[in-house]
Amino acid sequence: MILILGSHEEQLAALVADRLRWRGAAVAFVAHARLLAAAGLSLSIGGGDGFVRIGARTVPLMDLAGVLVRPQRPVPPDPGLSPEDEDYLAYELQATLLGLLHALPCPVVNLPLPEPLARPAFTSAARLQRIVASGFCLPATLATADRDRAARFFDRSGGLAILGTLSGQAPPRLIEGAAGLDALLAAIARHPVYLQRVPPGRWLDVFVVADRAMAVSVPRGAAPSPQGGLPAPDPLLIDCEAAWPTPGTSPAAGPPGAAAVDLPSTLAAQCCALTRALHLDFAHLRLVCAQSGEACCLDVRAHPVCNHCAPEVQDQIATALADLLARGERRRADDPRLWYVGRPGDGLPLCAPVR
Repeated sequence: MILILGSHEEQLAALVADRLRWRGAAVAFVAHARLLAAAGLSLSIGGGDGFVRIGARTVPLMDLAGVLVRPQRPVPPDPGLSPEDEDYLAYELQATLLGLLHALPCPVVNLPLPEPLARPAFTSAARLQRIVASGFCLPATLATADRDRAARFFDRSGGLAILGTLSGQAPPRLIEGAAGLDALLAAIARHPVYLQRVPPGRWLDVFVVADRAMAVSVPRGAAPSPQGGLPAPDPLLIDCEAAWPTPGTSPAAGPPGAAAVDLPSTLAAQCCALTRALHLDFAHLRLVCAQSGEACCLDVRAHPVCNHCAPEVQDQIATALADLLARGERRRADDPRLWYVGRPGDGLPLCAPVR
Protein backbone atom coordinates (compact mmCIF):
# COMPACT_ATOMS: atom_id res chain seq x y z
CA MET A 1 0.00 0.00 0.00
CA ILE A 2 1.24 3.48 -0.91
CA LEU A 3 -0.30 6.32 1.09
CA ILE A 4 -0.71 9.82 -0.36
CA LEU A 5 -1.14 12.28 2.46
CA GLY A 6 -3.13 14.96 0.66
CA SER A 7 -6.16 15.53 -1.53
CA HIS A 8 -7.10 13.45 -4.59
CA GLU A 9 -8.25 16.76 -6.12
CA GLU A 10 -4.66 18.02 -6.32
CA GLN A 11 -3.40 17.53 -9.86
CA LEU A 12 0.09 16.20 -9.18
CA ALA A 13 -1.14 13.79 -6.48
CA ALA A 14 -3.80 12.46 -8.86
CA LEU A 15 -1.22 11.97 -11.63
CA VAL A 16 1.13 10.10 -9.30
CA ALA A 17 -1.73 7.86 -8.13
CA ASP A 18 -2.66 7.08 -11.75
CA ARG A 19 0.90 6.01 -12.56
CA LEU A 20 1.19 3.90 -9.42
CA ARG A 21 -2.10 2.12 -10.14
CA TRP A 22 -0.94 1.49 -13.70
CA ARG A 23 2.00 -0.38 -12.12
CA GLY A 24 -0.46 -2.44 -10.07
CA ALA A 25 0.21 -0.70 -6.74
CA ALA A 26 -2.55 -0.11 -4.19
CA VAL A 27 -2.92 3.62 -3.47
CA ALA A 28 -4.95 5.43 -0.82
CA PHE A 29 -5.49 9.14 -0.14
CA VAL A 30 -5.83 10.55 3.37
CA ALA A 31 -6.23 14.28 3.98
CA HIS A 32 -3.94 15.74 6.67
CA ALA A 33 -6.80 17.00 8.80
CA ARG A 34 -8.65 13.65 8.60
CA LEU A 35 -5.69 11.52 9.61
CA LEU A 36 -6.53 11.52 13.32
CA ALA A 37 -10.33 11.60 13.24
CA ALA A 38 -11.56 9.81 10.12
CA ALA A 39 -8.66 7.60 9.03
CA GLY A 40 -8.41 5.72 12.33
CA LEU A 41 -4.69 6.17 13.00
CA SER A 42 -3.21 4.07 15.81
CA LEU A 43 0.39 4.49 16.97
CA SER A 44 2.30 2.09 19.18
CA ILE A 45 5.34 3.27 21.12
CA GLY A 46 8.11 0.69 20.95
CA GLY A 47 6.03 -1.82 19.01
CA GLY A 48 5.25 -2.69 15.42
CA ASP A 49 1.48 -3.00 15.65
CA GLY A 50 0.50 0.54 14.63
CA PHE A 51 -1.99 0.87 11.79
CA VAL A 52 -4.01 3.28 9.72
CA ARG A 53 -7.62 2.45 8.89
CA ILE A 54 -8.67 3.60 5.42
CA GLY A 55 -12.37 3.00 4.86
CA ALA A 56 -13.03 -0.61 5.82
CA ARG A 57 -9.39 -1.63 5.39
CA THR A 58 -6.82 -1.70 8.19
CA VAL A 59 -3.25 -1.29 6.97
CA PRO A 60 -0.37 -2.00 9.40
CA LEU A 61 2.12 0.85 9.30
CA MET A 62 4.93 -1.64 8.71
CA ASP A 63 3.15 -2.73 5.50
CA LEU A 64 3.23 0.73 3.92
CA ALA A 65 5.52 0.64 0.89
CA GLY A 66 5.79 4.43 0.60
CA VAL A 67 4.21 7.76 1.54
CA LEU A 68 3.89 10.94 -0.51
CA VAL A 69 3.22 14.11 1.53
CA ARG A 70 1.58 16.90 -0.45
CA PRO A 71 1.05 20.54 0.58
CA GLN A 72 -2.24 21.05 2.37
CA ARG A 73 -3.68 23.00 5.28
CA PRO A 74 -3.09 20.94 8.45
CA VAL A 75 -6.39 22.24 9.85
CA PRO A 76 -9.16 23.38 7.48
CA PRO A 77 -10.79 26.72 8.32
CA ASP A 78 -13.66 26.29 10.79
CA PRO A 79 -15.85 29.32 11.61
CA GLY A 80 -16.74 27.62 14.90
CA LEU A 81 -13.14 27.65 16.14
CA SER A 82 -11.31 30.59 17.60
CA PRO A 83 -7.86 31.45 16.18
CA GLU A 84 -6.34 30.10 19.39
CA ASP A 85 -8.14 26.75 18.99
CA GLU A 86 -7.06 26.51 15.34
CA ASP A 87 -3.45 27.16 16.37
CA TYR A 88 -3.70 24.50 19.09
CA LEU A 89 -5.05 21.91 16.65
CA ALA A 90 -2.39 22.80 14.07
CA TYR A 91 0.39 22.30 16.63
CA GLU A 92 -1.03 18.98 17.81
CA LEU A 93 -1.47 17.64 14.29
CA GLN A 94 1.98 18.90 13.33
CA ALA A 95 3.58 17.01 16.22
CA THR A 96 1.68 13.82 15.39
CA LEU A 97 2.57 13.95 11.70
CA LEU A 98 6.24 14.66 12.39
CA GLY A 99 6.44 11.76 14.82
CA LEU A 100 4.62 9.35 12.52
CA LEU A 101 6.39 10.21 9.27
CA HIS A 102 9.87 10.23 10.80
CA ALA A 103 9.23 6.83 12.40
CA LEU A 104 8.04 5.01 9.27
CA PRO A 105 10.66 2.68 7.75
CA CYS A 106 9.29 3.11 4.22
CA PRO A 107 10.26 5.94 1.82
CA VAL A 108 8.52 9.22 2.70
CA VAL A 109 8.69 11.74 -0.13
CA ASN A 110 8.49 15.36 1.11
CA LEU A 111 9.36 14.20 4.63
CA PRO A 112 8.74 17.33 6.73
CA LEU A 113 11.68 18.50 8.79
CA PRO A 114 11.13 20.06 12.23
CA GLU A 115 10.89 23.84 12.02
CA PRO A 116 9.04 26.59 13.90
CA LEU A 117 5.61 27.64 12.68
CA ALA A 118 6.84 31.25 12.46
CA ARG A 119 9.52 30.71 9.84
CA PRO A 120 12.64 32.92 9.77
CA ALA A 121 13.29 35.26 6.87
CA PHE A 122 16.71 33.77 6.17
CA THR A 123 17.87 30.19 6.12
CA SER A 124 20.74 28.73 8.15
CA ALA A 125 24.44 29.21 7.38
CA ALA A 126 24.85 25.43 7.11
CA ARG A 127 22.26 25.28 4.36
CA LEU A 128 23.88 28.15 2.49
CA GLN A 129 27.20 26.31 2.63
CA ARG A 130 25.59 23.23 1.07
CA ILE A 131 24.20 25.35 -1.78
CA VAL A 132 27.58 26.93 -2.51
CA ALA A 133 29.32 23.54 -2.23
CA SER A 134 26.93 22.23 -4.90
CA GLY A 135 28.26 24.82 -7.36
CA PHE A 136 25.65 27.59 -7.10
CA CYS A 137 26.17 31.24 -6.28
CA LEU A 138 23.84 33.19 -3.99
CA PRO A 139 22.34 36.66 -4.43
CA ALA A 140 23.96 39.49 -2.47
CA THR A 141 21.44 40.54 0.17
CA LEU A 142 20.84 43.55 2.39
CA ALA A 143 18.52 43.59 5.41
CA THR A 144 17.92 47.08 6.75
CA ALA A 145 15.52 49.63 8.17
CA ASP A 146 17.60 52.52 6.76
CA ARG A 147 15.94 54.02 3.69
CA ASP A 148 19.12 55.69 2.40
CA ARG A 149 21.14 52.49 2.64
CA ALA A 150 18.35 50.55 0.94
CA ALA A 151 18.14 53.13 -1.86
CA ARG A 152 21.92 52.98 -2.43
CA PHE A 153 21.85 49.17 -2.60
CA PHE A 154 18.97 49.31 -5.08
CA ASP A 155 20.89 51.80 -7.24
CA ARG A 156 24.08 49.67 -7.17
CA SER A 157 21.92 46.71 -8.23
CA GLY A 158 21.04 48.52 -11.45
CA GLY A 159 17.54 49.44 -10.29
CA LEU A 160 16.49 45.78 -10.19
CA ALA A 161 16.09 43.75 -7.00
CA ILE A 162 13.87 41.39 -5.05
CA LEU A 163 12.06 43.07 -2.16
CA GLY A 164 10.87 41.10 0.86
CA THR A 165 9.90 41.46 4.51
CA LEU A 166 11.93 40.05 7.41
CA SER A 167 8.80 38.49 8.91
CA GLY A 168 8.07 36.49 5.77
CA GLN A 169 4.40 37.48 6.01
CA ALA A 170 4.36 39.02 2.51
CA PRO A 171 5.71 37.19 -0.54
CA PRO A 172 8.92 38.64 -2.07
CA ARG A 173 8.51 40.52 -5.33
CA LEU A 174 10.72 41.90 -8.08
CA ILE A 175 10.97 45.70 -8.16
CA GLU A 176 12.48 47.73 -10.99
CA GLY A 177 13.18 51.33 -11.96
CA ALA A 178 11.51 54.42 -10.53
CA ALA A 179 8.34 52.52 -9.64
CA GLY A 180 10.47 49.95 -7.83
CA LEU A 181 12.22 52.63 -5.81
CA ASP A 182 8.86 54.11 -4.82
CA ALA A 183 7.69 50.67 -3.70
CA LEU A 184 10.89 50.18 -1.71
CA LEU A 185 10.59 53.50 0.09
CA ALA A 186 6.91 52.92 0.85
CA ALA A 187 7.69 49.48 2.31
CA ILE A 188 10.64 50.58 4.42
CA ALA A 189 8.57 53.40 5.89
CA ARG A 190 6.37 50.69 7.48
CA HIS A 191 8.90 48.03 8.49
CA PRO A 192 12.45 46.74 7.88
CA VAL A 193 12.99 45.02 4.55
CA TYR A 194 15.53 42.90 2.73
CA LEU A 195 16.75 43.36 -0.83
CA GLN A 196 18.37 40.77 -3.07
CA ARG A 197 20.50 41.71 -6.06
CA VAL A 198 19.22 39.90 -9.16
CA PRO A 199 21.89 38.84 -11.67
CA PRO A 200 21.13 39.01 -15.40
CA GLY A 201 20.20 35.71 -16.97
CA ARG A 202 17.46 33.21 -17.74
CA TRP A 203 15.01 32.31 -14.97
CA LEU A 204 14.35 28.59 -14.50
CA ASP A 205 12.27 26.46 -12.18
CA VAL A 206 13.98 23.09 -11.68
CA PHE A 207 12.14 20.15 -10.12
CA VAL A 208 14.36 17.38 -8.77
CA VAL A 209 13.05 13.91 -7.95
CA ALA A 210 15.88 11.74 -6.55
CA ASP A 211 18.43 11.67 -9.42
CA ARG A 212 16.23 13.28 -12.09
CA ALA A 213 16.03 17.01 -12.83
CA MET A 214 13.26 18.60 -14.95
CA ALA A 215 13.13 22.31 -15.74
CA VAL A 216 10.80 24.96 -17.13
CA SER A 217 11.50 28.52 -18.22
CA VAL A 218 9.64 31.21 -16.26
CA PRO A 219 9.33 34.97 -16.82
CA ARG A 220 11.76 37.18 -14.92
CA GLY A 221 10.34 37.94 -11.51
CA ALA A 222 7.56 35.35 -11.74
CA ALA A 223 6.20 34.46 -8.32
CA PRO A 224 6.84 30.83 -7.34
CA SER A 225 3.79 28.59 -7.29
CA PRO A 226 1.88 29.09 -4.04
CA GLN A 227 2.29 26.29 -1.58
CA GLY A 228 0.94 25.06 1.66
CA GLY A 229 2.51 22.24 3.57
CA LEU A 230 3.84 21.03 6.84
CA PRO A 231 4.08 22.04 9.50
CA ALA A 232 2.34 25.41 9.16
CA PRO A 233 -0.55 26.43 6.91
CA ASP A 234 0.59 28.78 4.18
CA PRO A 235 -1.45 31.90 3.43
CA LEU A 236 -0.99 31.27 -0.30
CA LEU A 237 -2.88 28.13 -1.26
CA ILE A 238 -3.69 26.86 -4.72
CA ASP A 239 -7.30 26.25 -5.62
CA CYS A 240 -6.48 23.06 -7.51
CA GLU A 241 -10.06 22.38 -8.57
CA ALA A 242 -10.38 25.79 -10.18
CA ALA A 243 -6.93 25.67 -11.79
CA TRP A 244 -7.15 22.20 -13.32
CA PRO A 245 -9.69 19.77 -14.76
CA THR A 246 -11.18 17.01 -12.65
CA PRO A 247 -8.47 14.45 -11.70
CA GLY A 248 -8.48 11.46 -14.00
CA THR A 249 -9.08 13.51 -17.13
CA SER A 250 -6.31 14.13 -19.61
CA PRO A 251 -3.59 16.53 -18.38
CA ALA A 252 -3.64 18.02 -21.86
CA ALA A 253 -6.92 19.71 -20.92
CA GLY A 254 -5.08 21.98 -18.49
CA PRO A 255 -3.50 25.36 -19.24
CA PRO A 256 -0.39 25.38 -21.45
CA GLY A 257 1.96 26.27 -18.58
CA ALA A 258 5.67 27.03 -18.53
CA ALA A 259 7.62 25.38 -21.34
CA ALA A 260 10.11 22.59 -20.72
CA VAL A 261 13.84 23.32 -20.91
CA ASP A 262 16.68 20.87 -21.54
CA LEU A 263 19.17 21.30 -18.70
CA PRO A 264 22.88 20.97 -19.41
CA SER A 265 24.14 17.76 -17.79
CA THR A 266 26.46 19.69 -15.46
CA LEU A 267 23.66 21.90 -14.18
CA ALA A 268 21.31 18.92 -13.75
CA ALA A 269 23.99 17.14 -11.71
CA GLN A 270 24.40 20.25 -9.52
CA CYS A 271 20.64 20.36 -8.85
CA CYS A 272 20.56 16.68 -7.89
CA ALA A 273 23.63 17.09 -5.66
CA LEU A 274 22.03 20.03 -3.86
CA THR A 275 18.80 18.12 -3.29
CA ARG A 276 20.74 15.22 -1.77
CA ALA A 277 22.79 17.59 0.40
CA LEU A 278 19.58 19.08 1.80
CA HIS A 279 18.19 15.58 2.59
CA LEU A 280 15.30 15.99 0.14
CA ASP A 281 13.77 13.50 -2.29
CA PHE A 282 11.66 16.07 -4.16
CA ALA A 283 12.59 19.74 -4.40
CA HIS A 284 11.90 22.89 -6.41
CA LEU A 285 14.82 25.21 -7.19
CA ARG A 286 14.44 28.73 -8.59
CA LEU A 287 17.58 29.58 -10.58
CA VAL A 288 18.90 32.47 -12.64
CA CYS A 289 21.36 31.15 -15.24
CA ALA A 290 23.90 33.54 -16.77
CA GLN A 291 25.36 33.15 -20.27
CA SER A 292 28.70 32.31 -18.61
CA GLY A 293 27.11 29.13 -17.26
CA GLU A 294 27.02 30.31 -13.63
CA ALA A 295 23.71 29.61 -11.88
CA CYS A 296 22.40 31.73 -9.01
CA CYS A 297 20.05 29.96 -6.59
CA LEU A 298 17.26 32.28 -5.47
CA ASP A 299 14.98 29.80 -3.74
CA VAL A 300 14.66 26.16 -2.65
CA ARG A 301 11.30 24.63 -1.75
CA ALA A 302 10.89 21.33 0.03
CA HIS A 303 7.19 20.96 -0.87
CA PRO A 304 7.03 21.72 -4.61
CA VAL A 305 3.89 22.74 -6.43
CA CYS A 306 4.16 22.51 -10.22
CA ASN A 307 0.73 23.70 -11.43
CA HIS A 308 2.41 26.38 -13.54
CA CYS A 309 4.35 23.78 -15.57
CA ALA A 310 3.33 22.48 -18.98
CA PRO A 311 1.39 19.17 -18.86
CA GLU A 312 4.30 17.15 -20.26
CA VAL A 313 6.56 18.41 -17.47
CA GLN A 314 3.98 17.56 -14.83
CA ASP A 315 3.76 14.11 -16.39
CA GLN A 316 7.54 13.67 -16.13
CA ILE A 317 7.50 14.76 -12.48
CA ALA A 318 4.60 12.44 -11.64
CA THR A 319 6.31 9.50 -13.37
CA ALA A 320 9.56 10.14 -11.49
CA LEU A 321 7.67 10.30 -8.17
CA ALA A 322 5.82 7.07 -8.97
CA ASP A 323 9.13 5.38 -9.81
CA LEU A 324 10.60 6.54 -6.50
CA LEU A 325 7.63 5.37 -4.45
CA ALA A 326 7.29 2.06 -6.30
CA ARG A 327 10.81 1.02 -5.34
CA GLY A 328 9.61 0.33 -1.80
CA GLU A 329 13.13 0.56 -0.37
CA ARG A 330 13.31 0.43 3.40
CA ARG A 331 14.98 3.41 5.02
CA ARG A 332 18.29 2.70 6.71
CA ALA A 333 18.62 3.21 10.46
CA ASP A 334 21.40 5.72 9.76
CA ASP A 335 19.30 7.76 7.30
CA PRO A 336 20.23 11.36 8.25
CA ARG A 337 16.63 12.44 7.74
CA LEU A 338 15.67 10.36 10.78
CA TRP A 339 17.75 12.48 13.12
CA TYR A 340 18.36 15.74 11.27
CA VAL A 341 16.91 18.68 13.18
CA GLY A 342 17.12 22.17 11.76
CA ARG A 343 15.28 24.99 10.09
CA PRO A 344 15.12 24.33 6.36
CA GLY A 345 13.52 27.72 5.62
CA ASP A 346 11.18 26.10 3.10
CA GLY A 347 9.92 28.58 0.54
CA LEU A 348 12.06 31.47 1.74
CA PRO A 349 14.67 33.28 -0.36
CA LEU A 350 18.29 32.24 0.06
CA CYS A 351 20.68 35.01 0.90
CA ALA A 352 24.35 35.84 0.84
CA PRO A 353 26.18 38.70 2.59
CA VAL A 354 26.63 41.99 0.77
CA ARG A 355 30.14 42.28 -0.68
